[in-house]
Amino acid sequence: MQHSKGITVGTYTVKTKKKVNNLPICPTCKKCKDRKICSNRKKLTKCSICKNCTNAENCDIFYISTCSKAILNLGRSPQTGKEIKKSFTGKTEDEALYKLYQFKDEIKKNGLPRNIIEKSVVTIYSLGMQMEEIKKSRGKIGTNAYRTNMSTLKRIANYDFANLPIEKVKREHIEDFLEAEMDKSNSIIKKDYGMLVRIYDYAEENDYIKKNFFRGFNKIEKTQSKIATKQVNPMTFDEEKRFKEYLMNDMHPYKNLVVIELYTGMRLGEALALNISDVDIVSNTIHVSKILTHDENHKPYIHDSALSQTKDGARLVQINDIFKNNVIEALKDAELNEDNKENLLFC
Repeated sequence: MQHSKGITVGTYTVKTKKKVNNLPICPTCKKCKDRKICSNRKKLTKCSICKNCTNAENCDIFYISTCSKAILNLGRSPQTGKEIKKSFTGKTEDEALYKLYQFKDEIKKNGLPRNIIEKSVVTIYSLGMQMEEIKKSRGKIGTNAYRTNMSTLKRIANYDFANLPIEKVKREHIEDFLEAEMDKSNSIIKKDYGMLVRIYDYAEENDYIKKNFFRGFNKIEKTQSKIATKQVNPMTFDEEKRFKEYLMNDMHPYKNLVVIELYTGMRLGEALALNISDVDIVSNTIHVSKILTHDENHKPYIHDSALSQTKDGARLVQINDIFKNNVIEALKDAELNEDNKENLLFC
């Protein structure tokens, strides 16, 4: 209800999803003959009947209460042109209005509080972008982790709630999103859930939100995938033996690369970053100190292992008699390659 210019006041129904359900199915849902709209009571916010229902005594899904709220219109954001509003709640409409007028008096004396303009344009997506850029600039994550996190963020940004002002995002928005995620793999769910947790922690630390849905006794929990987890079966001892024999006797162009990886445990990026000078045949050692990876534009580049988040980092790897000939052969091929301007072991 419009109270005066720029001020709206009213009493609204508030619904909070129950964690524990001890009641039988509510009479309204029991009578319903078509549950396609709500996906058999999984997405009740899509049902207009359920949305408008205030039967708190018999509802087995939501806690239903009322909340008096006064809303102050503060104008429009210069960045987006959208209205900037601030809400005040109370047990009665008069109490909510009293808080609103106290705030107006405070504005007259001291101006708008810090971040009030920014809050109107801060979304889950924009906060996630800001957070990842800061982590990358401070060296907390490498390029690969940055790219993975940005892919996760873009996946979340496909949903409407991620582009709303974060203060306007409701618990139900996130719960519906995580419910939809159940059709994806557990690894995707873990990434998306983890990203949301970090964004909400960041938003809470910077006073963009009052309520963090991922903290406390009733925090939003990670869902589980409906897809059965596939078991990854490694090679059997016999398969590994036959594979090694094949490599030793075959003239495949990647033979030496794969053999060296197998017998040293080097990652592909480490092996591809090896320089000719990293190999010392006299002392039978390989100096592993660099990694080949890709930047955010998917262009390959080599960086020091010291900048990597992997636990092994720079190290010396021993060359034994089993694959020494492969190392010598790789060295000869690299030295004879006229296009090998950077003196890489594998070019």
